Amino acid sequence: SRLLVGLQRPETLAFLVAGFRRLLRNGFASRGTYLPSAQAALQCQQELLLLLHCFLERNAAFRLALLQRQEDLAEVVLCLVYWVVLWSGDGAVAHHSWVHLSLLSLL
Repeated sequence: SRLLVGLQRPETLAFLVAGFRRLLRNGFASRGTYLPSAQAALQCQQELLLLLHCFLERNAAFRLALLQRQEDLAEVVLCLVYWVVLWSGDGAVAHHSWVHLSLLSLL
């Protein structure tokens, strides 16, 4: 917790924002390619979503850095909405908690 809050340097925050954008977009991009297996999909979407939520909840500087970078913010929101739509249509009870966490991150 203190480690997450202690990340305050602008370079570090920019790196984190770009990394979250890139990693969240991976699941979206890997399903949207024309060639099968053109981009390998990561299998850690839930863990990544939990880490993003922890950063958003505990680090105000990270929230501010994300809000200042409009193109990254738009892509992160797009990916979160994509996962909400994908998981809510699945019908699996286990995915409902991830839908709730995605919606909390959007708020």
